[in-house]
Amino acid sequence: MRLYHDDDQVQLWLGDARRMDPIPDGCAGLVLTCPPWWESGDYGHPDQIGFGQTYPDFLASLSEVWAQCHRCLMPGRAMIVWIADLLWRNEPVALAADTHRGLQEAGFQYEATWYWFEPGKAVREEPADARVPLGCRPKVHAETILAYRKPGESEAPAPGVVEESGVPASAWRAGRQAVWTPDDNLEHPYRRLVRLWSYAGETVLDPFAGQGTIALAARALGRRSISVELNPDSCLHITSLLSKPHMPFSARRRRR
Repeated sequence: MRLYHDDDQVQLWLGDARRMDPIPDGCAGLVLTCPPWWESGDYGHPDQIGFGQTYPDFLASLSEVWAQCHRCLMPGRAMIVWIADLLWRNEPVALAADTHRGLQEAGFQYEATWYWFEPGKAVREEPADARVPLGCRPKVHAETILAYRKPGESEAPAPGVVEESGVPASAWRAGRQAVWTPDDNLEHPYRRLVRLWSYAGETVLDPFAGQGTIALAARALGRRSISVELNPDSCLHITSLLSKPHMPFSARRRRR
């Protein structure tokens, strides 16, 4: 890993999230990430996790990342993973359940689940001869947001930080709902998660930076961030976004 960008709010590392040794123990107040969903995306690097791996190898790679996240996270603080089940070659893959198992094996304690549901995604009508028992499966268009805690006592925030980090009523109400849906007036769901699970001035760690959406959300809410990205082109793109004073519109709905 090598440091690609560093300013007073955003630190970006170019390298493999399985080997985050330069990042100090217990430096993050929140880990928030959307990892690769196995074969669902090619992120353009020969050492990437997911694409080109067998499913067991993919899960083993994720387990290495979860162990690094556990090390970097403060005790008592949250690890949040945005994931989804898959349909691979017409076979369902329980990626959310396998991710849950991997996070527990890494030492995290389960906390909560939310679902991101996009009802506008249409389901194709099947012909009558295909509508027979045992053959109906839901189209996967609900994504799963899994929240965990690292065991231990959470360090009390400095005086005044709790007041500074007050959660708006709208975000609090939404956080109490198990199912989230897109809305023209909705702030990016990553912002909601950052508000609900970290204090102002703390560091948000994202081991799969992708397009930098989590770093941008953290910066917009007065948090610092540490992001790790394997692809140099993605790092270049992230630094170009960081030069803008506000989160670009194109990034507001982007998952990664």
